[in-house]
Amino acid sequence: MSRSAAPCGFRIDDYLDLQGWQVVDLAAVPLAEVPGCPADGTPLKTLCTLTSGIDDTRVRIGCCPECGHITYVDRPTQEWIYRYYLETWDSATERMTPEGRAATLEKLARAEERELATVRLARELPIERSLPACEIGCGFGVSLRQLARLGFTRLVGIEASRHRAEIARSGGFDVLDTPFEAPETRDALHARGPFALILSFHALEHTYHPDAVFAAASALQEPGGYLIVSVPNQEGEPSMGVLMFLPHLHSFTSASLARLAARYGYEVADASANTAKTLNMVFRRTAWPPPVAADSGAYGRALQKVVTGLELDRPHVGRRRLWWSRRSDIAGQVWVGPPTLCGHVNWKRFVRRERIDKPRSVLITSLRSNGATPNESPLEIQYRRQVGLFFK
Repeated sequence: MSRSAAPCGFRIDDYLDLQGWQVVDLAAVPLAEVPGCPADGTPLKTLCTLTSGIDDTRVRIGCCPECGHITYVDRPTQEWIYRYYLETWDSATERMTPEGRAATLEKLARAEERELATVRLARELPIERSLPACEIGCGFGVSLRQLARLGFTRLVGIEASRHRAEIARSGGFDVLDTPFEAPETRDALHARGPFALILSFHALEHTYHPDAVFAAASALQEPGGYLIVSVPNQEGEPSMGVLMFLPHLHSFTSASLARLAARYGYEVADASANTAKTLNMVFRRTAWPPPVAADSGAYGRALQKVVTGLELDRPHVGRRRLWWSRRSDIAGQVWVGPPTLCGHVNWKRFVRRERIDKPRSVLITSLRSNGATPNESPLEIQYRRQVGLFFK
């Protein structure tokens, strides 16, 4: 895509089917600027800009030109995010009512039957299981239960969601419900450490400053300690999730995760469990981690992923339904009218023909004017109303 051309993208006119996601209006949310890549501090290069049709709200999504890490340059303040996880995160149907608690416990029992990737990797490590181990983002306690069955006896969980932490504690575990990198958490963990093992299963992408998390982990481990991290792999993440799912503040590449780890004294011990959808990496704490080379083509690949993934490189006219898969980077645009009835029938036929399982979708039209210049942003997503991001 030529940098001299106007930004490509689309305008969101309405939300059609979000499959349980909700929309937060960012005009009502305090925003902060975080311009540097958490992996190596490199200034972020704007990948996409979200603009409003009725006010001056702008949200830039940046990509690191050195490692391909994608994150929000403009995001809700850290205080707002902390409060969201403490009080709101996925709790609408699972608050501490008897019915909600029973449903959660039933779901937990099913989840425990499948060993999580981080636990599987911990099983193979030469760690004395009587030494302290900590999980960042322990959720309802599935990993803690699995680790206990492996013989780990000094387990500590960190969970920023209050209702999740309470359920994890019901299993008899020591669980703190403050952010891992918060000063009070560090003080509490220092009294319990040092930790031979720290692990995190799909939690790091939710943290405000992943570099602060790695710094805190490094201070709690001695050379030879292990850190296991599992996060979505940007390569296979749904592009609309990368751009617009607010709880995933970060989209990692293998290079960005390795560079972040090296910055705080960790070397890659095992990356053999990585897949196109998930990075499952084992790091070892060391005094002299080897440097991780930059990836000069990372920004271009990230841009191309979004452009092709959302069919922005194809001509489209009229009102369309932009749909995307919930589990993989499969998406497209389907004409929906007018007339409305004809468009609705066309969509139903398309879903049946392609056998798409409960896709999420929004109603879009082509850009009529640009709120961002080509030098500011190669991609632009406009909103007919306020800028909004998805959450659950």
